[in-house]
Amino acid sequence: MLQANTQIIRDNYMEMGNCENPPPSDNIHEKLKQLALEAQKHPPLNRNRQKALNQLAREIYQLKKINSNLLFHPQKGKWSPEIYDELYQEALQKTCIYVCQKIHNYKPEHPVMAWVNFTLKNRFSDIAKEYKNRCISILSLDELDRYIITKLKKEPPPETPLWQQLREFLEEDPENLFKSDHMRNRPEVTFQSLAIAKFVEGKTWQEISDDLGIPVGSLAAFVTRRLQKFQPYFQKYLQE
Repeated sequence: MLQANTQIIRDNYMEMGNCENPPPSDNIHEKLKQLALEAQKHPPLNRNRQKALNQLAREIYQLKKINSNLLFHPQKGKWSPEIYDELYQEALQKTCIYVCQKIHNYKPEHPVMAWVNFTLKNRFSDIAKEYKNRCISILSLDELDRYIITKLKKEPPPETPLWQQLREFLEEDPENLFKSDHMRNRPEVTFQSLAIAKFVEGKTWQEISDDLGIPVGSLAAFVTRRLQKFQPYFQKYLQE
């Protein structure tokens, strides 16, 4: 039941990016407090509790939308804007889910945003650390093809049957996963198109960056995450 409730919170949160909400009122702290207290009145999975939690998450997300200084931005100067936005979005989503799940722990003598920002700081730190570890494990984008082969415990040179199989796999994409996963606000820039440009057409990452008008750092963030995500997919179709 907890997993189902978490999914409801996640789905409602993801829909918030497309909604048009008015700016928060001057009394936002009191509003958030009352929403938290209202949620606490009802048992888990109760409709009224869920309604209050959805509105609470909506108000928190609205602070990001208007770039309010009430919402903490940890480590902002340490990352490029493109990478930071992606990491921050994930951290804020996980923060809202955590706050909604643990609303019974809220103490009304403290502002809701104090709890939110403390949680956000910790979530961002965890996500940033995980991202750095993934980047280190790949070593460099120019060795992405070698990384894929190594993960399969094979290291043949180009033009071998496995290399040919990899090329066909990227182009055919049997389950349509590569072509459906794209960069934010750039639906034409898919993992498939980037992988083909690099592995099939032999372009450098700088050339791809110049062609698309996207910084190499942003490409790095996108491809690094998707490579980790698609590792089981590669193994499923490129095994002996």
